[in-house]
Amino acid sequence: EIDKSTYKSAMEYVKTNNLESKVKFHGRVDEKTFNFYLTKSDLIINLRYPSMGEVSAIVVRAIQNSIPIIVIDHAWYSELPDFFIKLKLSNNLVHDLTETIYKYLILSSFQKKQLRKKIMKYHEEHYNFRNVSNQYMKIISS
Repeated sequence: EIDKSTYKSAMEYVKTNNLESKVKFHGRVDEKTFNFYLTKSDLIINLRYPSMGEVSAIVVRAIQNSIPIIVIDHAWYSELPDFFIKLKLSNNLVHDLTETIYKYLILSSFQKKQLRKKIMKYHEEHYNFRNVSNQYMKIISS
């Protein structure tokens, strides 16, 4: 859940910068609605910090859908390949995030498609049910 102060600041930023047609805040939604929005997303921003090293279900679902992700370079997220966008924690995080989003948005359609292909390949290699099952079988049988 986002706190009211952060939500208010984000809404003001969107309004001040005339982004109402581009940015929507939906709040908590049911699973079906969430899946609909997820598949329509161009970019997922997951700034979970601190983390105890746990895997983020949202990030894994974004990977399953070949959606580019921006994360904090911390814990499990640090282990993701370099084509995932990782931000360093700093006092300039808001600036760095804004700059990173801008750099992503100005990529050509070809570059964005190539990035999605890399994410799809990563998913097939690391999260595909058959591949994961085979890895477990190798561990069990050794």
